[in-house]
Amino acid sequence: MVSRRVFTAGALALSGMGLACAGPASTAPRLDWAGFRSRFVQDGRVVDTGNGGISHSEGQGFGLLLAAVADDRESFARLWRWTETTLRRPEDGLFSWRYEPQGGVTDRNNATDGDLLIAWALLRGGRRWGERSYLAAARDAAAAVRKRLFIQQAGRLLLLPGLDGFRAKDGAVTVNPSYLVLPAFRAFDKAGFDGGWGDVADRSLKFLRDVRFGPYDLPIDWVRVDAAGAIWAESGRPPRFGFDALRTPLYLKWAGHRNEPAVRAAARWWQVPRPHGAPPPAWVDVTTGAVADYPASPGALAVAAYVTGAPLSPLPANADYYASALWNLAALAAAES
Repeated sequence: MVSRRVFTAGALALSGMGLACAGPASTAPRLDWAGFRSRFVQDGRVVDTGNGGISHSEGQGFGLLLAAVADDRESFARLWRWTETTLRRPEDGLFSWRYEPQGGVTDRNNATDGDLLIAWALLRGGRRWGERSYLAAARDAAAAVRKRLFIQQAGRLLLLPGLDGFRAKDGAVTVNPSYLVLPAFRAFDKAGFDGGWGDVADRSLKFLRDVRFGPYDLPIDWVRVDAAGAIWAESGRPPRFGFDALRTPLYLKWAGHRNEPAVRAAARWWQVPRPHGAPPPAWVDVTTGAVADYPASPGALAVAAYVTGAPLSPLPANADYYASALWNLAALAAAES
C-alpha cells in the first residue's frame, strides 16, 4: 500500500505553543466542524487536499466522527451514504481505502484505522440520534475488523493495517501502532459488541508498551513483528516518530492512559527547548536523531499540546486536511478526557 498522504511545509510554523509549560488547559476547546465541513467535505466525501484531492476511509471516519459530535445529523447522513455506497466492500464489510475523483475506487484494500473510525462514528451517531441502522452498521463494521484483521502472533494480539499486503513469507507481520484506536475499543466494549473488545484494548495496550525505540523511547510509524514475536523497526521505512506515530500518545491519553511510557516520552520530546522558541520538527528519526527540516503542522502541534497539557492554539485558516483533522481530534480528546 502506498502512502495515504503527502505533507507540505508551507505556512505550518507556529510559535508560542507553550509546550514547555505543561498543565491542564483552562477551557476545553471547541471543534472546528463548520470549518472542516466547508473546506473538505464535498457531496458526502472528505477531500484530502494535501494528497491530490483523493478521498479515503480514514477521512470518512474523521468526518463522520466530527459530524456526530457536532450533532450535524444531515451531514452525517450524507457522509455515511457516500461511504457505504462507494467504499463498503460487500464481501466482508470492510471499506476500500482509496478513491480518486477521476478514477473512482483505485485501491480496494482496506485501511484498518479507517474501518475503526467509521465504526466508532456510527456508534456515536446511532446513540446520539437513536438511529438503529447506524448502531447495526457500527456493530457489523467492528465485527468485520475483529474477525478479519486481528491475528495471534507468538502470544501477541496484532492488528493488520490492511487485509492484504502486510504478512511476509517468513511469518513476520508489518504493523502500524497508531491504528490501535484505543478509545474506540473501549467504546465497543461498553456498547456490548461481540469480540471481547475489553480484552482487545488490554492486549493492545500491552503491545504499545513494547514498541518504543531509541534514546527518546518513542513509538514509530511502522514496526515489524517476527514469527517469534520480537519487534523491530520495519525495514525499508524510516524509523520515525512522525505523521502516524503521533496518534499513538493521542489515543493512549484519550483512552485514559495518560501515564503510559509512550505518552510521557512523546511529551518529553515535544517539550525539548528549541532555539528561539521554534516549534518541534515534523518528525524525528529515533535511531539517528535526524529531524525534519520543516516544523510540525498545526494539527501535530495541537496533538502535542493535548498530550503535554498545554492549551491548543487556534487552527490556521490555511491548514490542510490532515492538519485540520488532527487539530479537531486533539480538541475532541481534550473535551472528553
